[in-house]
Amino acid sequence: MSTRTVLMLSALLLPPSQGDDVGHVRVKTVDGKVHQGSIHVWRADGELVIVSNQGRSDGIDAHRVDRVEFSCRQDKPSFGDWRIETKDGDRLLGDIVRGGEDKVTVRHHQLGEISLPLDGLDAIGKWGKSTAGGLDRSVDSVLLMNGDVNRGVITAVGRDGVSIFSNDTEQVRSWSVIQAIQFASSPVSGKNAVSIRLRFLDGSKVMAKTLERENKTVRIVLANGQSVHCHVGFIADAEMMGGSRVWLTDLRPVMHESMPFFVRQWPMGINTNAFGGPLRIAGKDYARGLGLHSACRLQWQLDGQFERFTGLVGIDDSSGRWADAELVLRVDDRSVAHLSGLQHGQQPRKVDVSLKGKRKLVIEVGFGRFGDTQDRVNLVDPALIRRPAASERPAKAR
Repeated sequence: MSTRTVLMLSALLLPPSQGDDVGHVRVKTVDGKVHQGSIHVWRADGELVIVSNQGRSDGIDAHRVDRVEFSCRQDKPSFGDWRIETKDGDRLLGDIVRGGEDKVTVRHHQLGEISLPLDGLDAIGKWGKSTAGGLDRSVDSVLLMNGDVNRGVITAVGRDGVSIFSNDTEQVRSWSVIQAIQFASSPVSGKNAVSIRLRFLDGSKVMAKTLERENKTVRIVLANGQSVHCHVGFIADAEMMGGSRVWLTDLRPVMHESMPFFVRQWPMGINTNAFGGPLRIAGKDYARGLGLHSACRLQWQLDGQFERFTGLVGIDDSSGRWADAELVLRVDDRSVAHLSGLQHGQQPRKVDVSLKGKRKLVIEVGFGRFGDTQDRVNLVDPALIRRPAASERPAKAR
């Protein structure tokens, strides 16, 4: 075999060049370790394999992956006319190209055409317009551009518009007169299935089973089995769902008690602050967390299945200079963390406590120097880390 032939074969077998680091990833696992390299393949029910600049291939148990950050290099993308959201958290920005009584097909400018089941849709909104949030979720609702609302049962969604059955009559509404659609709420199926949630530069999000690098593109097998492709530089980040890391916000507390300073009862915000607004601490927004208010107590049953609890605690930016609160974490009735003097404008404080063999987690928010005045406490990125199963293996070199 000639030297030229050997060099050509080597070029084909070596991992993609990292010179421009497009496709370079930073992998954080649930034990806090960080791995860096170029993604080769990621199977939700298997391994995430990355390749270093030196050609070393490392396999990481997918269940132990927390987050993956990609090196984005794409220009700002175009969005399309509509924002389509599903009940399991997917979001696609694009155009509705066809549909019917059981599904709708969306054309995304990078991923191509993706079909979504009609009974899995949560909302459709005109890009740049407000959604139909706050409407009655017991029925389907169509919010028109003139402010009117049609309520009933949506029977079909297609390229030309929406059919809704209301008052024994079926009406067809053109997309040109629709601002948003909100579908009736229903239980989410498959919420705990092991999968990869991908977030793209345009804000779209999809659930996937597999990612496989193909030079500068990535082949993605979606949760519904459909295969799509996109440029690797279009992916912003990804996280494992249903693996070793479980968001506390996905678990219902067995007890929530509000203990007001005077009379007013304060609600618990799930992925919002206590007033229903975005979670924001020291100028940074957080997608997940609990919005709490002094004073309150919450309890979750753990049943010994988790090894650690991590999160960040701070005062929401919507508060003010009178905010002064404390947060206490108790595990099986023993205090394991006490954060006092929480005040507006401070950077969030980290909590990381052991849960090995423990059965109960209690979170208490207490009054500070000024009673409950402005005490809007956010617990963001609250993660429960499962104990490794016997079948899980540590990362191995190849």
